[in-house]
Amino acid sequence: MNRKHRVVFIADDAFTSELKAFAAANTDRLTIESEQTDRDATRLGFDLATVSAIVTIVTSAFYFGELGVKVARWLAKSRANKVIIQTPLKTVELVKSTNITKDEIVELLKTAYTTTE
Repeated sequence: MNRKHRVVFIADDAFTSELKAFAAANTDRLTIESEQTDRDATRLGFDLATVSAIVTIVTSAFYFGELGVKVARWLAKSRANKVIIQTPLKTVELVKSTNITKDEIVELLKTAYTTTE
């Protein structure tokens, strides 16, 4: 049985559109639990007018590998310079200008669900 993980993505419209389309096509791997739009983008360090926070439920069999590849692709298409990913244990900021690799994104996603104790 697959574990379920709650993950919040805070990103611009380009990223969240990709995320929602993928979730709609892959409901067994990733589902949208809720979405809140028109957050204060400047408070979060975004330079865009509209930012969305999308709460997702992700299955563990899919979470670390394929999702990291998808996030890298969606970030590359995004006009924003970053995406914020929140889990119950951590908040991770992915910044496009650092030229982060797909493998590094996968590792960041893994660490978002592990403690450093």
